[in-house]
Amino acid sequence: MKDYNLIAGWLLAGAWLGRTNQTSYIRALAGSLTVTGQKDRYSTTEKLWKIDDDQLTTPKHDELVLSVLANGKKIFNTFKKEFEIYTRYGIDEYFLYNNEWSYNRHVGDLTDLDRLKSPIQIHNSTNSNIIDIDFGSNDAIKNQSLININNTIPTPKILSEVPLKAGNGFLIGFLDVLLATDLIKEKTYIINSFETKIKDTSYKYELVQTITIYMNSLGIEIKPIITSFGQTLRQLNTYREYFSGKLILCTNDFRFKDAFESQGITVISPNGNGDK
Repeated sequence: MKDYNLIAGWLLAGAWLGRTNQTSYIRALAGSLTVTGQKDRYSTTEKLWKIDDDQLTTPKHDELVLSVLANGKKIFNTFKKEFEIYTRYGIDEYFLYNNEWSYNRHVGDLTDLDRLKSPIQIHNSTNSNIIDIDFGSNDAIKNQSLININNTIPTPKILSEVPLKAGNGFLIGFLDVLLATDLIKEKTYIINSFETKIKDTSYKYELVQTITIYMNSLGIEIKPIITSFGQTLRQLNTYREYFSGKLILCTNDFRFKDAFESQGITVISPNGNGDK
């Protein structure tokens, strides 16, 4: 009764201000109240489409969130295979001038480390002499190359309860956990170097590795129990419309694992594994 009295009061006030202002009053009223008198009842898409989760307030949900936060780096590393990793190799030439190495030229690129079977022969830039360069064993170079790739993959920022919004700022929902990274990471390493002297000039040749990694941030939705496959899938599909990274479902309930993964949603346990 209280709400209807409020509505009547608003309309009466609007009548004193004329038809135009009365319409504005009605629109303002409709935007502020529902038929039950609750203000801003549907403030997120989750509530509007009834995909809100009663498990959010349970101790079990908090327990799983804390477990994922503790295992965030491990979970992130589990998905290395999905990153696009490009690596290229090249040889740079330097010469010694006033006791400092000065860059002279880029000798060339190598598309495959197997071409580095030592020694390799190149033309020296100044004298056009063919010289042999030994960068060490091919296995050692490959091992160092892999170490460099692992070092290039960044440690993600591990965040919790991150708002997910549409382009117009409308709140879609909250990501339980976000493992956030830059989309592109690039770094250059010197794997090895070789020095030689031709006549009176000292030269240095560096084997350079440049690594470019394209990666996605990982969003993790946490469900202690899957109470409804359809409702959970609806929520995840909604999130995927607005989240540019990879969305993962974390749960101890693996009954629907195959069904979720048939829809392109990876299911993991809180320890970061693909099983219980």
